[in-house]
Amino acid sequence: PRMLSREEAIAELVVRYFRSHGPATIQDFMWWSGLTMAEARPGLEAVQSQLLSETIDGKTYWWTDATPSAEAHSPALHLLPPFDEYLVSYKDRSPSLEPQNTFVAAPERHLGSIIVIDGRVVGTWKRTFKKDAVTIVATCGRELTDEERAAFEAAARRYAEFVGMPTLHTSIDMT
Repeated sequence: PRMLSREEAIAELVVRYFRSHGPATIQDFMWWSGLTMAEARPGLEAVQSQLLSETIDGKTYWWTDATPSAEAHSPALHLLPPFDEYLVSYKDRSPSLEPQNTFVAAPERHLGSIIVIDGRVVGTWKRTFKKDAVTIVATCGRELTDEERAAFEAAARRYAEFVGMPTLHTSIDMT
């Protein structure tokens, strides 16, 4: 393996972060990496030609061509575990939250198990294990469409299979 200087290593880290977490801001990168602006800015400048960017409301968001498109399969629903990087990797989490959804806007909900539909956090979920069954209860801040409910059921089935539970019970509560 080639040894990188500190500056080269930071530049490589910048590219990898925006490839896996983009679109994101330099402040998000600093939050995630623990680097200061004085350390992060030269890394970004070194690789800026490898990144795409767009400024929205005064914030510049960066990503790479390799960043997956959110338009792939709608609705894409994910049941994410507590402290998942989907939210904790960003200093400003508001782009991932539905603005009208006051339930998910509460910061204490950002560290628990979350439900993400098409890139937006719409609620939380909890699981309870019994001998041969798992129960998954979703709490959402808005009504789910029929397609979203079907996507929730499919995600819950995948989870039950993953943890080796032959029986699954689900419910969706509204706040």
